[in-house]
Formats: sequence, C-alpha cells, structure tokens
Amino acid sequence: MLGRYALLGHYRAHWDPNQERFFFGLLRECLEKGVVSEKMLRDEMARNHVRHDAFELVERTPPLAA
Repeated sequence: MLGRYALLGHYRAHWDPNQERFFFGLLRECLEKGVVSEKMLRDEMARNHVRHDAFELVERTPPLAA
C-alpha cells in the first residue's frame, strides 16, 4: 500500500542531474563487471551509506558512453 520505501523518507534529486546519472552509471558498470557485488551494495544501503533505492536508480540509468 505505501510502497517499498514509504517509511524511509523521500530522497531529493541531486541539484545536478548529470552528477546523479554519472554516479549511478558508474555503479551500474561496477555491478555488471563484478567490482561491486549485490551483497556489498545491500550492506552499504543498510549502513545508510548509499540510498535505499539505489537498485531502482541503477536500472533506470542508461549505461555510460564508452
């Protein structure tokens, strides 16, 4: 009913959307190459070092240009 992250609050968009796309594009690349594991990212989300909707943002972010 409230959604997956309803009780965690709302994240504000970064003032520079290019920075947000760049970060999540890099994170996407690191996940694809195995540099960062899903478990590692979940652990950092649990420690509140990475926003809790990171997986959704990674999915929405297009791959970085080569």
